[in-house]
Amino acid sequence: MKSLLRLGLALVVLCFGAAGPAPALLVRAGTTPDRLASLLISIWPEYDRPEVLFVYRGELAAGTALPARITFRLPVEPTFAAGIDEEEGVHGLRPAIVRDGSGVLVTCETSWPRFQLEYYHDALEKGGPARRLAFVYRADYAIDELTLEVREPFGVADLALTPPATIQSQAEGGLTEHRRLVGPVARGDEVRWQISYTKRDPRLVSEALDLPASAPVRYDEAPASSVPRREAGERATRALLGLGGVALAGALGLWLRGRPASSARVSAPAEGHAPASRAGGRGTLREGRLARYCHWCGASFFRDALYCRKCGTPRRGSQQPRRSRARRR
Repeated sequence: MKSLLRLGLALVVLCFGAAGPAPALLVRAGTTPDRLASLLISIWPEYDRPEVLFVYRGELAAGTALPARITFRLPVEPTFAAGIDEEEGVHGLRPAIVRDGSGVLVTCETSWPRFQLEYYHDALEKGGPARRLAFVYRADYAIDELTLEVREPFGVADLALTPPATIQSQAEGGLTEHRRLVGPVARGDEVRWQISYTKRDPRLVSEALDLPASAPVRYDEAPASSVPRREAGERATRALLGLGGVALAGALGLWLRGRPASSARVSAPAEGHAPASRAGGRGTLREGRLARYCHWCGASFFRDALYCRKCGTPRRGSQQPRRSRARRR
C-alpha cells in the first residue's frame, strides 16, 4: 500500500514539474520588437467588397530575433495574416484576437522578417455617387519608413487626396495607385489621410476586371500566436494534474480499503475470546526469536503482544492462539 501511495505522490510531483516550466517557455517563445524597418499601408476602396480593403505590409528592424511577436490594433478582426520569407513565399499565421474597446488587438508570431495583415472595414462614407474616407493610423511601433497608398476604384472621377500623394504608378487593370511617403514616425504618432472621389459605375474592381476570387487561407506549420499556445499548455497541464490526482486517489482508496480489515482484528475480537493484545503469552508457545517491530507498519511491539497495537498485523515469530472447536456429541 505504501508503494502505491508513493507512486501516486510521485505522479503528482511529476505533473507539477512538467507543468511548471510551460509558462516560462511560452514567454520566451517569441521576442517583442520595439520598431519596424518599414510599413506600407495599402487602401483599396470597393475592390472586391463594398467596404474598404486595408493591407499592411511590414518588415522587422534588422537584428530582430526570430520568432517575433507583433501586435497591431485594428478596428475589426483581420481576414488574413502571414509571414513572408526571402523567396516571397507566403506562410499563413493564426492571429490571436483580444477585444480592446472599439477595436481589437491582433497578435501574430512569425519566423520571417516580413509580414502581411489584411482586413475589411466599412469606413467609406457614401452620399449618392460621392465617396469620402477619413483614414487615421496611430503607429503601433516606431517605424523607420512609413508609406501610405491608395488604389483607385474602377470608374472613379475627381479623386482628391489631402495631403497630396508623393508619387503615382500604374496597377493591374490600368488602375492608378497614389503613394504618400510619410517617412519616420515614433510610436503613438497619428497619421491622417483624407480621400474623396466620385463613382457612378456601381461595379467593384473585381467585377469590372473579372479578377479571380481569393483562395482560402492556408496555415503553415509556423509558430502560432501566444494565446493559442498558452491555452494548449493550460489544457495539457490540467490533463497531467488530473492524471496525477486519479493515480493518488486510487492509491489512497486501496490503502483505505485494506485498513479496516486489519483494524478489525483488534477492535472486534471473536465472541468468547479476549483481544489478542491482552492475551499475553498464555496458551502460546514461542518459537524462535520474536520480532521487535511490525513488518507491515513499523510500530514497536509490547513485550508479550501477539498482534501489532497499531495495525493488528500478527507478530512474526509467535504462534497465534487457535480457536477451540466444540466437540461433537
